[in-house]
Amino acid sequence: MSSSGHVQSVPNQQRSASSALVPLAKALLKPTPKKAAGLGMYILGIFLCCFFVPPAVPPERLEEYEKLMKKADAVPGFRDAEQELHMARLSLEEVEVWFWRWREPYKFIVPQRKAIVQEAEHKLFQLYEKRRDYETSAKKTVGLFSSFAVGEVRQMFWDFVERGKIFAKRQTFWNGLFMVLESRDGNLFSFLLEWLLALLVNFTIGAMGLYNIS
Repeated sequence: MSSSGHVQSVPNQQRSASSALVPLAKALLKPTPKKAAGLGMYILGIFLCCFFVPPAVPPERLEEYEKLMKKADAVPGFRDAEQELHMARLSLEEVEVWFWRWREPYKFIVPQRKAIVQEAEHKLFQLYEKRRDYETSAKKTVGLFSSFAVGEVRQMFWDFVERGKIFAKRQTFWNGLFMVLESRDGNLFSFLLEWLLALLVNFTIGAMGLYNIS
């Protein structure tokens, strides 16, 4: 009697799992104005990244763009500031030993070198802002839908996709393994739906760069 009750409980658990997932799937797929607008923007972005052919840039704008980008690459003192910051960080690493706050002379040397690093970072940041101003002006010269802007967006998009793929492959494998071990009573539909949702979540997390992927 108990064994038959257990056998009957397994289909009931499967039906309850499926009945719980069906409303979730319907809620996710239910059309709304926000979802329609988001899907439309997503499709437009895919089209621009993959199929859009940007118009040719006029020669005078191209010449101005190249001048501004050369100014951005040749901001006075930028390379020296990068080297100065690099050397300051190396100098700090030399003295930032274990428990330096309670050891002499490190408890006096480390704060001094940290201040030097912060000053070098501030100096480089100011030069970086100046360099970015030149780059922004150059991009405005050629326009939003120029080959330069579209190429930059495409590169960002494929970097976004690659980060998502790397993290999703790694994490979804372990998610699927644990789902198989923990849901022996679940049916195939519920497992596939959970696995698909986990894949989408992992891809989004990885693509957004919330995890540092080496």
